[in-house]
Amino acid sequence: MGTSHSGLDACSCTRKYVPTFSNAVKKTLYYQKKVFYNFDGSVVVEPIVGQFQIARDYIKLQDAFPQIHDHIEGLYKGIRNLLLRTDDQISLLLNYAYQKNLRARTIGTGASWSDIIKTRDILIDTTKLNVVITKTPIPCRNNPEYVEVEVQAGMIVAEFCAELEHRFGLALPILGNYAGQTIGGLISTSSHGSSFHAQTMSNYVSQIKLISSRGIKLCIRRSVNHRPSHSLEAVKATIVNMSQSYNPCHHFIDIENDELFNSVAVAIGCYGAIYSVSFLCEKIYNIREIVSSSVAYYDRSEKRVLLPQDVQHGLKNENGDSEFFSFFVDPYISQSVNINITYIKGSRVAYNSQKNKESCNCYLCWITCGNICEKQGLSSTFHAMQTDISAALLHSFSQLNCSSNLSYPVRISMYGFQHSQPRVDVWYKVLQITKGNIRVRTAEWAIPLQYLENALFDVISQTNLFAEMYGFTSLLPIFVRLIKSDTLYLSPAYCITAKDERVSHFAFIEVPFLPGSFGIDSFHSKIEDLLLQKYGARPHWSKTNFLNAENLRIIYPHWRLWQTVQSFINIDGTFNSQFTDRCGLSV
Repeated sequence: MGTSHSGLDACSCTRKYVPTFSNAVKKTLYYQKKVFYNFDGSVVVEPIVGQFQIARDYIKLQDAFPQIHDHIEGLYKGIRNLLLRTDDQISLLLNYAYQKNLRARTIGTGASWSDIIKTRDILIDTTKLNVVITKTPIPCRNNPEYVEVEVQAGMIVAEFCAELEHRFGLALPILGNYAGQTIGGLISTSSHGSSFHAQTMSNYVSQIKLISSRGIKLCIRRSVNHRPSHSLEAVKATIVNMSQSYNPCHHFIDIENDELFNSVAVAIGCYGAIYSVSFLCEKIYNIREIVSSSVAYYDRSEKRVLLPQDVQHGLKNENGDSEFFSFFVDPYISQSVNINITYIKGSRVAYNSQKNKESCNCYLCWITCGNICEKQGLSSTFHAMQTDISAALLHSFSQLNCSSNLSYPVRISMYGFQHSQPRVDVWYKVLQITKGNIRVRTAEWAIPLQYLENALFDVISQTNLFAEMYGFTSLLPIFVRLIKSDTLYLSPAYCITAKDERVSHFAFIEVPFLPGSFGIDSFHSKIEDLLLQKYGARPHWSKTNFLNAENLRIIYPHWRLWQTVQSFINIDGTFNSQFTDRCGLSV
């Protein structure tokens, strides 16, 4: 039995309102303290020391960090009138964190549902680091078919793509179906698109500049001919030696080391604050997008979803017209055996700046991502309210109708992606599920491609079981993508599985929910446990996940190598967090 500590708590009917009163008191008494919320408020961080916005231009200490500049001046001589660049500001904050034994993390747009960013002391806001640094792209020395473009880590992915087109006539080899996060967040969590021939976005990075422990700046690349310029011990010694005669305005130190690069490329914020990323880019292209529908067979005897031939061909691009391929699955079974599928395939065509006339799928705009048609002339500030209202109406529909009708809103949303004719446009304006924003709650898991049909059967079975027995419903389709495996130690597409098998491709199964859905985390947790136990599934780092130390060590067979590398960079534990504590990744 719970213990009551106040008259208010004693009334069970008012207990749920206590957080509202507490928050009002907090905002009144601590109005100078910033609280960070992700986009839907599901992740909240209250850093004790503060949340600091990094300025784009040169700035003096008292203007950069007014809350703590007196403390910093007491630690460093002659710093009062020093003009600090963006990287100098981050360096100074992280050295201060080292001096005071504080923890720190960087934040971007809050486009994640994961609690990776939760930290105790300092949050560093990088969203003003939004400049493309490269003036003229240079050929990549390790891969001459690409050129390199350096961009600051706080730039929004969609904005970077537009600059690649208009300034350089370039493109990324692949792009995810969502482009509203920052560059730093994109690579830190190994975000991905969907193609049989491409890898996750982190694999198209040639260089990462980050500010590591004690504020020391490192520029990390793969080694030439696998001959590292520095051993890991030498990197640690460099950090220690430079911190002893610390100057926030020092230059980045060039490091070439494959082990370090394979760890930093998917570092989930544990190796430092990313300042900039150099991407491998190629000549710009358009994509011809086709959306079609099909039907899969729900095979109870084999316990698998038998995908139709057109989907199977598309997954492996066997007809040459599906270099980019993904599909939606209606989780509710019709006529006891049929599963409705809508698939999106894309192939490269020559670049043409002439834009196709785009039709507006108003239902999709309203329900899936909260976009309001431009022709309506309404402000985007209404997006969140708009989606919540739409979600509430759909939830009401699901409660008033029997489970056999649950498929209707799902089919309508799938229909919203379809268009009558092929659509051709520049590479980053097609295959996009949203226009840089998203209003749903979602979790996603990577499994070896050979288990896709069995895993889909399990997810669909659980969805239908909970709908029929307990009235628990998801009114959005399951989303399936695929990607080539890689050698980045903490990438969900890492090529070695928990069973020590080498895998060439991974499928990603995503289960989204509308805002306001009941029991989202509980259902996601159940699916995660099921897929992890049967297939060694790996959750997407930036989406809802429930990883712990025991599970992580099972699904990432080389996690210890990543951890060893981290111990040479995060030498004081500055970048530890509640998330890394839970997952056994803190040093």
